[in-house]
Amino acid sequence: MFKKLVSPTLAISGMILVGFATLLAQHGGKRLEVRIDSHDLFYGEVRDLLSPGVGAALSLTLGVASLAVIGYGKSASREEELEKRLLYLRKAVLDKDVQIEEIQKN
Repeated sequence: MFKKLVSPTLAISGMILVGFATLLAQHGGKRLEVRIDSHDLFYGEVRDLLSPGVGAALSLTLGVASLAVIGYGKSASREEELEKRLLYLRKAVLDKDVQIEEIQKN
């Protein structure tokens, strides 16, 4: 289970965190101004808006989301497999019922 679910999640989280850190290192000192309808929402450097803690939280969140997507995909394929098996078993039971009725008629 560790290799199938946790390892991909850690890898995805790590890649996101490295990408975030790279962007922060390249653009961290640039000035950023966020305005909406002449109202200042933020004015400062990129590193002030996006701290490493926010990057770590973002990468962890996206990693957990990827874990959920991986788990959902496995669950959906397992459900499909079980539905096929259930249909097969229902058909087998119906066939046996038909055989029982034929034996009872004879």
